[in-house]
Amino acid sequence: MLNKIKFKGGFFDEEKELKLFMNEDRISFLYGKNGSGKSTISNAVRKAKGDVVDDIVQATLYDKEDMAFVDTQCIHVFNEDYVSSRVKIRADGLNAIILLGELGNLEDKILDLELRIEAESNRNTELKTVTDEYRDKDNIKSPSNCRYQINLGLSGNGHWAEREKIINNGKRNASVTDKVIDSIIALQPAETLTDLRKRYEENLQLLSQVIANEAAQIRSTVKLNVPYNEKVLQNLLSQKVERPTLSDREQYLLQLIDDGKLDQINEMKSVFSKEKTKKCPFCFQKISDQGKRDLIGSIEKVLSKEVDIHEENLKKCIIQELNVDFSGMDVLDSPNYIKCKDIVEEINREIFKIREIILKKINHPYTPITDFESHLIDKLEQYELFRTKLQQEIETYNNAVKKIGTLKRNLTTDNAAIAHYEISRDLELWKQALVDQKKADEALKESDERIKNLNDELNVLKSRKKNIKIAVSLINKSLRYVFFSKNRLEIKVENDKYVLYAYGKAVKPNNVSVGERNIIALCYFFTELIMNQEAKDGYSKKLILVIDDPVSSFDFENKVGIMSLLKAKIADIIKSNPESQILVMTHDIQCLYDLQKIGEEVCNEYKRESNGQKKVTYTCYELKNKEIIPFSYTKRNEYSEILKDVYDYACGKNESEALIVGNSMRRVMEAFSTFVYKKGIAEISCDDTILQQIGDKDYIDYFKNLMYRLVLNGDSHMLERTNSLDDMDYLCFLSDEERRRTAQEVICFIYLLNKRHILAHLEGKPNIETNIQKWCADIKSFCASDEVTV
Repeated sequence: MLNKIKFKGGFFDEEKELKLFMNEDRISFLYGKNGSGKSTISNAVRKAKGDVVDDIVQATLYDKEDMAFVDTQCIHVFNEDYVSSRVKIRADGLNAIILLGELGNLEDKILDLELRIEAESNRNTELKTVTDEYRDKDNIKSPSNCRYQINLGLSGNGHWAEREKIINNGKRNASVTDKVIDSIIALQPAETLTDLRKRYEENLQLLSQVIANEAAQIRSTVKLNVPYNEKVLQNLLSQKVERPTLSDREQYLLQLIDDGKLDQINEMKSVFSKEKTKKCPFCFQKISDQGKRDLIGSIEKVLSKEVDIHEENLKKCIIQELNVDFSGMDVLDSPNYIKCKDIVEEINREIFKIREIILKKINHPYTPITDFESHLIDKLEQYELFRTKLQQEIETYNNAVKKIGTLKRNLTTDNAAIAHYEISRDLELWKQALVDQKKADEALKESDERIKNLNDELNVLKSRKKNIKIAVSLINKSLRYVFFSKNRLEIKVENDKYVLYAYGKAVKPNNVSVGERNIIALCYFFTELIMNQEAKDGYSKKLILVIDDPVSSFDFENKVGIMSLLKAKIADIIKSNPESQILVMTHDIQCLYDLQKIGEEVCNEYKRESNGQKKVTYTCYELKNKEIIPFSYTKRNEYSEILKDVYDYACGKNESEALIVGNSMRRVMEAFSTFVYKKGIAEISCDDTILQQIGDKDYIDYFKNLMYRLVLNGDSHMLERTNSLDDMDYLCFLSDEERRRTAQEVICFIYLLNKRHILAHLEGKPNIETNIQKWCADIKSFCASDEVTV
């Protein structure tokens, strides 16, 4: 069970420990004047349960065993912060819609997102206009337009295209392609434009002198390098490898080799070397491991080391086929070119012949070959003879065209460099346009992404909003409980919106009073406790409630209804779960008396319904001087307390009472006039019989004006002021000094009519008569100065 709280912050500068529930009490009623720290306590409880409360430094809850209370998910706090954050009223056309709970926060976030999307969309439209300008080829800012200007600077007579035509002896100007433009843009000329033009003109003149010899150069011939030693090959072919002494099986294997089946022998060796071979794959007979070893030994004996070496040496003599490139040489129309091509083919035939004889010897290592003949060396010598002649022809040809090719290349290079200088201005504009376009595209892309993310976030919030269902029927049931009427105030669901109705008509947003909003908030508070669960379960879950001022200064006309609702809910919650606890705080002493009656009734019902087997207790306390003390019923008188509040304010104390002191003065005057004279404020102000008791004409005239001021700003305008959050006191139009003077005048008026009455109710206050007489003297002095205005 929750017992106490230790906290610091808000009204409590130092760390404070306060007991919220005494002994086994499950219901606590706490009275405290405005400014005594009740709101700080409720916020400290919120802080302790994990809410963010800026003005509370730290807060911890404890149970009756003085252990940290960790079951905070069952704690719920109703205070001004709850009302402002969980109940919001918005205009929807002419109607007032109610945003309850998370709906309010979601609506704020949705509205914020919609505004941000609208702003970003406007910015996006501007960015699109900019990017469209950079993509418009007719816009001088666009890269394509700048590139078009570069193209013009290279095309036509007097530019790169005409000069290139002259260099290549063409019939029309050279084409300015993207490749040409890119190559010229990429240049970084080291020489000046003047030097380039001078050299270009000189080389162009030289070109005209050798133009008749214009042709393309031919590649050089290929000199063959064939690794061939005929003598070594003949020795290997004629070499006789000695046969070993062999068994019949080995003789058979050797015969296979002589028959050119060396590959079969090698395959047999590979197969029978494998451990898993249990059957001969050639004859399909089973073979033992010993049999395999004997066979492998025979093969290795036949294939001796000498045979392996002989085979390796033969393979080294194999020559690869030649592939010679003669492309471009046909333009010479030379017999040497034809001869070289033919000889290469003959060389390849000799190479093939040599390869075949080598392979034959490898397959018959024990049989020498003595009849080998080859013409490869002769063919190689013939090729070299004709190649030399062909190379001489090529060099002669290339020398004839070499100079014109160099000239053309140099002229083309200089032409491009000159063109680079000629387009330099347009080139800079193009580069800057590319940079600007990239920035604009990136800005647009970033804006598109931002809009997408904002819309995604908005859709998520709208989906969450759509899925939130408020138990409107339960709220309306509580509203009927408060107002004792079915249609005094109710919420209707229209197009997924919660529209507020009063007397069957939709309410305008500015007609929703502060008191009505507070009542809706209180009804929603009790409804929210049982949302997302079966209706039959009611308040069966453990609940710890802290309710701060459920009856505010704006709710007095509905006080009975609110108290009835509180009584029903407190009883239901306390009866439904034996661990539930409720703390109700109030600034109004009469409300405390009403809460005391509620406590008695709930406790009696609880005991009666359990046939005396169970009981629940409540206690009333007072928050005074930052301490929670027992509340003494016998010493309390509501009228006396309110009168003391007005007196303290008149003395310059209780600055925090400024917002409600007007109502307090009115209540004092109503009580005094009703119980002493059985008249209202309006009647007492014009009853000469009563006023004559003052005995002084100046006082009588002055206090008639005072009563008129109180009446004028009293009942007839209370309803209008209650509709506005700003009018928390119906004398709010007065300055603090004027309000304090009015409080002094109210005290003086009662004093002059019934001195013993005022002194009795203010008993215990220091210097009562001295202060009142001074205020009366001030009034007299004011009257004497003849400055009284009515």
